[in-house]
Amino acid sequence: MTGAADTVKSFIARALKIDESAVHESLQLGAIPQWDSFGHINLMMALEAEYGVPITEQTVLQHVSYAAIAASLAALKR
Repeated sequence: MTGAADTVKSFIARALKIDESAVHESLQLGAIPQWDSFGHINLMMALEAEYGVPITEQTVLQHVSYAAIAASLAALKR
């Protein structure tokens, strides 16, 4: 795994309070019990706290998968 992928994996694991081994590229909202609606809000709050991504309706609706979060974080680094 690349450094960027490791960062995304670690971020999601911390935000959802799960082991990194449970995080994979096809992970998405509702796929595991920890990523329910409450877990999703925790993930959005972590995005804001760690990366300065403001919590908006658009943010909540767009960041529903590992892939979407990875793409967003990659765009922030550009």
